[in-house]
Amino acid sequence: MSRRKFHMAFGLMNAIITMMLFGTIFTGSLSSQVVRRQLPPTTQRQAVEQPVQATHRRIELPPSFSSLRLRAPSGIQTTVDQTVCSQHGGFAVGLVCHALLPKGRIALVWNPPASPAAQVSGYKIYRVDSGINTLVYTQNNGHDITAWVVDPLPAGGYDGACFAVSAYGTLRESPLSGTVCTSSGQSIQAATFAPVQYTSSQAYHSSDFDARNSTAAIGELVGFEFQTEKSLTGDKYFNSIDQTALLFDLSSLTNKRIVSAHLRMSVDTTLEGSGNTPPTNHDSSCIDKIAVGKARWWKYPNDYVDADIVQQGVRQVGPDVSMDVTRIVQGWMTGVPNFGIVLIGPEDDLNVFTEKACHTSYDVQSTQLVVLYRN
Repeated sequence: MSRRKFHMAFGLMNAIITMMLFGTIFTGSLSSQVVRRQLPPTTQRQAVEQPVQATHRRIELPPSFSSLRLRAPSGIQTTVDQTVCSQHGGFAVGLVCHALLPKGRIALVWNPPASPAAQVSGYKIYRVDSGINTLVYTQNNGHDITAWVVDPLPAGGYDGACFAVSAYGTLRESPLSGTVCTSSGQSIQAATFAPVQYTSSQAYHSSDFDARNSTAAIGELVGFEFQTEKSLTGDKYFNSIDQTALLFDLSSLTNKRIVSAHLRMSVDTTLEGSGNTPPTNHDSSCIDKIAVGKARWWKYPNDYVDADIVQQGVRQVGPDVSMDVTRIVQGWMTGVPNFGIVLIGPEDDLNVFTEKACHTSYDVQSTQLVVLYRN
């Protein structure tokens, strides 16, 4: 064989061997990639029978969404106290409280929710005693007005009437507050009494004589008049004080709980100022002390009425005056003898030498004792 043929045969043989080697490697590589792992029959059955476990995830709202939820008002209660009602209701509702509570109405008051004030447009009041939440009033004055006077009276009266309150804002409303129920025993009623007996007592003292007497014919007089007379032969003085006693028959209030009592009077004419002839007016009231009688003075029409002072410094500008005598009336309802109310002026020293006066006559027909009470 020639050298050339030998080299050609050798090269061909090398090419065949190389192809065979690469083919084996390539074929093995493919086999290793496409061969799948076969599970044993038992494992396959377990995989098919294994149930799919559901996964639940709670979705939390971002803070900006959670803050939109309104909280319920708290601390709901009833009240017949005008001051408490006004504190929750502000100026406007306070006027309603002062106008309607003395007429036997009851108010609901509550605390605003913890939600930001800007989110609360107002409150809705529901009647809830029937098992159905019935809207009875919508208060649209904002976050801070947390009072409502139950007016008009619920059908059937206050007994068994129950209420709850919610806060509301734009397209939102809070859950209801707790429930509060009213009763007729809570409501305040008013009674007005005119005096069944009255008298004016006068004590008089001068340089020449003294006198103490009482008369109902004069009217209702309270105050003092101090006058002098100066002369070469000797100075003189003429001093007098007047007080009025009033008796009210309150037997109709037996076993009632007294809330308040006010004595109302109207000024007729007042003599007030310095000098022997001070000017007169029709608006000053000279009542400065309130006392209680010590005995049944109405049985002794000509005697001066003795009294014990219980309040001082009660002077007011008239013509209409109102004096708080709640403690006196409450005492009468708990067994203290009712010997009436005695009204005294600002000065009672009959021995002074001066010229001045504060002396008021009152309109007898206007005198009233107004009592607020509960059953």
